[in-house]
Amino acid sequence: MSWLRNDFAGLDLALRDQERANLPRRLWFSPGTSREVVFVDDAGVAIEEHNVRFDGETHFLTCRRSAKMDCPLCEVGNRSYLICLFTVLEIQEVPRDDDFIYRHYRAILAAKPYVARLIREEKKRKTGLVGCRYRVATASDHYNQPGQVFKFLSRVNLETYFKPQPFPYERLYKPVSTEKMLQAVKWSRSYREDNDSE
Repeated sequence: MSWLRNDFAGLDLALRDQERANLPRRLWFSPGTSREVVFVDDAGVAIEEHNVRFDGETHFLTCRRSAKMDCPLCEVGNRSYLICLFTVLEIQEVPRDDDFIYRHYRAILAAKPYVARLIREEKKRKTGLVGCRYRVATASDHYNQPGQVFKFLSRVNLETYFKPQPFPYERLYKPVSTEKMLQAVKWSRSYREDNDSE
């Protein structure tokens, strides 16, 4: 395959990048790392999603079957899985001179069922997680699923963080059209073929 893109393919890529830029950032943990987060919501909105790899990146697409529609990714054998979404503030400690400043970023904590169950149990213990600050870590140096380890740090007033709101999950994670899903299937196959041939 040539590196040249024909038939406005470059435009499609630019539009896709623009769409992706509007999606919230997901917390990603390298194995053996931890982060501080503050829960903005604790509802645990559950969706079925597909993990599709193309252009060297992983893309997450909501399964159309969850909306009782045909799903091209399911039809080609790309299995969907359950994920629970939480809006959190990631608190980053940034070195400055001889001290630190703290920055916070609104992000999505995407929890698979085991981790979602831990969060639900923690929610019961604390009678709600909104405003709870945790150190969240992976379980080991070989596993990158966030939330295997939760250490409660404190309860904070979200107003000190400019009253962040939960992400609008229904709008952001609405299943894409059949055409876009078919395009993802095509891109995924093309990516695999290109990388298999190298």
